Amino acid sequence: MPPPSSSTPPMPTLIFHSLPNNAFLGLDLLSLTTSPNLQGIKNLPPGYHFLYSSSDASLSVRHGHWFFVPAPASATEGGQHESKIIPWRWSEEKECLVPEADVSETGSAQADLGRVWERGLLDYTQPGSRKEGGKLGSEWRELTGYITDDLLDRVLGKVASQDRAGKRGPASGRPWSISSVSSAPQDVEKIPGLTASEAVIEGEMQLELLPIDLRRTWRDGAVGRERTDAVRDRSWYLGHLIELAVDSGGDRRVGAAQLLGELQLCFLMILTLANWSCLEQWKRILGVLLSCRQALVEVGDYFVAVVRLLRIQLKHCQDVEGGLFDLKEEGAGWLKGLLAQFRRNVEELFGTANGETLKTELKQLEQDLRDEYGWESGKDILKRGLLELEDGERVDMDMNGADEEDETGEYAPVVVDLE
Repeated sequence: MPPPSSSTPPMPTLIFHSLPNNAFLGLDLLSLTTSPNLQGIKNLPPGYHFLYSSSDASLSVRHGHWFFVPAPASATEGGQHESKIIPWRWSEEKECLVPEADVSETGSAQADLGRVWERGLLDYTQPGSRKEGGKLGSEWRELTGYITDDLLDRVLGKVASQDRAGKRGPASGRPWSISSVSSAPQDVEKIPGLTASEAVIEGEMQLELLPIDLRRTWRDGAVGRERTDAVRDRSWYLGHLIELAVDSGGDRRVGAAQLLGELQLCFLMILTLANWSCLEQWKRILGVLLSCRQALVEVGDYFVAVVRLLRIQLKHCQDVEGGLFDLKEEGAGWLKGLLAQFRRNVEELFGTANGETLKTELKQLEQDLRDEYGWESGKDILKRGLLELEDGERVDMDMNGADEEDETGEYAPVVVDLE
């Protein structure tokens, strides 16, 4: 099939130079092992994309780049549409694809486009190795809906200091970079005698993720009951993180969206790069969001978006061989506990008359987990009871973890006299 006609705005094309055989390559939700015929990927839809690669598909370090594809430009005076070519070159030193530094290669790639179009371009919009291209594209948009260039600038570092060509995407076209071993300061292993910056692997960038500390979720100066309430209800801490996500005095709505964007970014870096620091941050953000009470009442629609986003993400946990998480066993106990607590908060605060949209989303999330992993809602499980044995003896029984979830027994709240 030849390149699109001049009357149709062509979608951008990635061209790969010096790509070795049997390397690992991924773009968004598509991943494959390279072959001699693979010259690039065509028909990229507008929006943010993530290209990642490594020398093989094993547990070697993967390097990835976020980049933005703008909407197709309007035709020139002659009615011609300029094809957007994005060239990449394999780096033998880094063992991954990197942006092509030689500007002349863009023109060369443009001239060769007709040749490689016939035999060497994978179509992003057509059926791929795992999913139909159209479905892949729509799912990727759902997983990246809150990601913006401001978020990527904050977490991965700014890539352009000049005026931008538009509201989304750097004017320079230079992508944001990250690898499997990129880490936030709070996740760097504490090595005696070394500062946090010295403990970072040489040559690896530092992730500027929000500094979340779930052991301290109260304001400075809080004492007594205020601290206790802030531990049980992390609404104040959520507001604090939202303010940190934007400049002082910035729009809180932007900060709230950035927090969801960071949740999306971290999940996708787990999915594609197996980045451990992003996994820990993903858990921390959920630990804040699913432990709020007051905020549930004040901004219920925000938590509808949270539950909907989490539901979409959990559907993709099995996209990685073996699954991202041990959702069928005790390995997912932390998430089960958070969701059980969140469900109790929703039921207590909204009763039967309010919060219908949130309840519907939460019910659908629980149904998905039940169908996929055999989870049962805590309210449908008998946690304590009297068991009658064959000899007639009766024994009180309870489930492991029941006291912790219900805050009874050794987990019951205790009033401490500080005087």
